[in-house]
Amino acid sequence: MNTLYVTNTLENTIKFDYAFKPYEFPSNQTVEVPEDAARHIFGFGDEDKEPYLVRLGMIKDRKSTRLNSSH
Repeated sequence: MNTLYVTNTLENTIKFDYAFKPYEFPSNQTVEVPEDAARHIFGFGDEDKEPYLVRLGMIKDRKSTRLNSSH
């Protein structure tokens, strides 16, 4: 299993559980994570990051944005 290093450049800590293990990414710190966790949490290796960012609460999906802008 490969290891990746993830740096959270946001102001807030990111917390997420994967495979029954909690992962915490403090602001402006680098955290070592297994590749499969990075893939699941952040979409590492996936071209479309939108579903991962929506799940983390970082963005709204395009569909709800279009619905809200039509009102």
